[in-house]
Amino acid sequence: MHNHTKQSTIVLPKNIYLLCLEKFFFKKKYTKVVVLMDYHTKKYCYPLLIPCLPIHQYIVIPPGEKRKNIQTSVYIWKKMMQYSLDRHSILINLGGGVICDIGAFCASTYQRGIAYINVPTTLIAQVDASIGGKTGINLFSYKNQIGTFHQPTQVWISPIFLKTLSNNLLYAGYFEMLKHSLIADEAYFYNLIHTNKQQACYNIQNILKSIHIKYTITNADSKEKNKRKLLNFGHTVGHAIESYFLATKKPITHGEAIAIGMICETYIAYKKNMLIYKTLKTIIDSIYKHIKHIKIPLNAIDILLQYIKMDKKKKYIYIYFTLIKNIGKGIINIPVCQKQIKDALIFYQNILSLY
Repeated sequence: MHNHTKQSTIVLPKNIYLLCLEKFFFKKKYTKVVVLMDYHTKKYCYPLLIPCLPIHQYIVIPPGEKRKNIQTSVYIWKKMMQYSLDRHSILINLGGGVICDIGAFCASTYQRGIAYINVPTTLIAQVDASIGGKTGINLFSYKNQIGTFHQPTQVWISPIFLKTLSNNLLYAGYFEMLKHSLIADEAYFYNLIHTNKQQACYNIQNILKSIHIKYTITNADSKEKNKRKLLNFGHTVGHAIESYFLATKKPITHGEAIAIGMICETYIAYKKNMLIYKTLKTIIDSIYKHIKHIKIPLNAIDILLQYIKMDKKKKYIYIYFTLIKNIGKGIINIPVCQKQIKDALIFYQNILSLY
C-alpha cells in the first residue's frame, strides 16, 4: 500500500484492498454513506466494492459526458436529501472522470460541502480526474464551466477495476500519462513510448508515476494560481475539440480530444521556436500512432476558436497556454493569439500528408 502526501491517496494491491477500506470506515464515523455510480460501474465495479462497504445507499445515473450537467446534479442533490444526508455524511464516487467530477461537485455544494471519496475505475480517472480536488460540470457543451475546488477525503486506486475497461477507454488514460511525462519527466516519456501500449497502461509503476506527478503539482498549487497550470498542456485545444464533438451526434473520448490537443499545442510551441523540428516529430509520432485520425471539418475551426475564447485560461485578447520547451519540461502562461491556434488546427487537419 502506498500513501501519497496529505490527501492520502491509497494505491491498493489486489489481495488486501478490501481490508484497507474496512479499516477506514471502522476508524471514521459517518452518519450516512452513499455510493454514486453509473449503470456500467454498478454492473462491473460495484460488486467488487460491496464486501468492504458499511451499510450504505446508492445513487445511479446514466453514463457519459453528456450527463455531466446541472440537471443530473439536481437529481443527485435530490437523492441526497431523500437519504437525509447531513454534513457528517460521505459520498463515494465509483466511476470514471464523469462520476468523479460531478460527484465531487455535488458533494462540494450540498449543505456547503460534505466529505467524499473517489474510487476511480478508469485509467484516466486513476491517473488524473480523481486527484487534485477539481470538481466540475459542463454548461451547455462547454467543458467544466461550473465547478469548485474541494479536496477528496481519500482516493482509492486499485488496478483491479482496469480489467473491466474496453481498450478504447483504457487508452484514453494513456494520453494523460503521456501528458504527465511531456510536462515533467523525460525518462517516463521514453519508457512509455518504448513499451507496448497495453502493458504500459496496466503497469502499476506507471500509474504511480503519473499519480506522483499530478500530486506534486496539485499539492504545490491547489487553486491553479501558478504551477498547476502545467497540467493544462493539451487541454486548451483538447477541451474545445471535445466540446465541439459533444455538441454533434458523434462524441469522442476525452483521451482522443487531449491527444489531438497535444499535437496542436506541440505544433504551436514549434512555431514559437520553443522546440526543434526533431522534438516536434518525436512527440507527434508518439501520439499520432495511437489514435485513429479524427477529421475536423474545415468549417469547424471558427467554432473551435469560439470554444477556446470561452476557456478559463483567457486573459484579454490572448489565451494563455501551457506549452513544452522540451520533452519533460512544461512552461506555463505562454500567450497565444488566434492565428497561431488556427494554424495549429490546420496543421492537424493536414497531418495525414506527413504519414
